[in-house]
Amino acid sequence: TVGSTCTATSGSNACASNNAVPGDPGCGGFAAGSADVWYSFTAPTNGIAIIETAAGTLTDASMALYSGSCGSLTLVECDADDGPGAMPAIAHIGLTPGSTYFVRIWGTGTTQGTFTICVRSPTTPVGFSCAWMLELFDAAGNGWGSSSVNVCINGAPATSYTVTETFNILLIGVNIGQTVTVSYTASGPNQGQNSYRIR
Repeated sequence: TVGSTCTATSGSNACASNNAVPGDPGCGGFAAGSADVWYSFTAPTNGIAIIETAAGTLTDASMALYSGSCGSLTLVECDADDGPGAMPAIAHIGLTPGSTYFVRIWGTGTTQGTFTICVRSPTTPVGFSCAWMLELFDAAGNGWGSSSVNVCINGAPATSYTVTETFNILLIGVNIGQTVTVSYTASGPNQGQNSYRIR
């Protein structure tokens, strides 16, 4: 289930088989001996899904996101190391609301073990004429510490946003004609790893 926060589901690819179809997703060293397991979720109304994993006994996994249906899947994105440590994570926008998407997880090469997975999506603000999407990134995946992006709307006190792992996506409600001021507080370590964008 896609929630506004991460609710972890325990998983394991121990004793799993290799699904040759739909083929090599192009990342994570998928091979004939790779044991993959599958999950599905329904895309939320805002079309944004943040898929996160965490290591258990499987510490080096990879993940692929697919659209379509069983027997006719289309690769959307593949990732090996954007999550914590050597684990995968995917943040994807532009999904078709209400459609089913499939997530494939395997251990790099032939490794097997336990892990957790969750899918979350930012809350869509209501009562506004539009929403700005704020994306925050940390190249090292260890968070910004005390650094933040600060958004002030029509002179009201600024709201600060940060990221604790690799990335975060937030939707900010704005009405036409409002004045929006954005600033960045560079108080945490490793500033060269931090970036953000608004669209």
